[in-house]
Amino acid sequence: MSTKHLDAYLAWFRWCRTFMATDSGAAGRTVARQLAHGVCRSRVRDMFNVEPPYMDYWAAPAA
Repeated sequence: MSTKHLDAYLAWFRWCRTFMATDSGAAGRTVARQLAHGVCRSRVRDMFNVEPPYMDYWAAPAA
């Protein structure tokens, strides 16, 4: 696990725990509300020809 993104990991697990703790109706409304008010700055077509992160690690020769 990367400490660089630790806050994002913890936020994700917290969201999952909160989502699972609510009833299905409330959970559905929460997801719908988040989708309606969320912002996504990338599109699928923007992801073509993008190199996956950390590929330079695998390309480097072993020491």
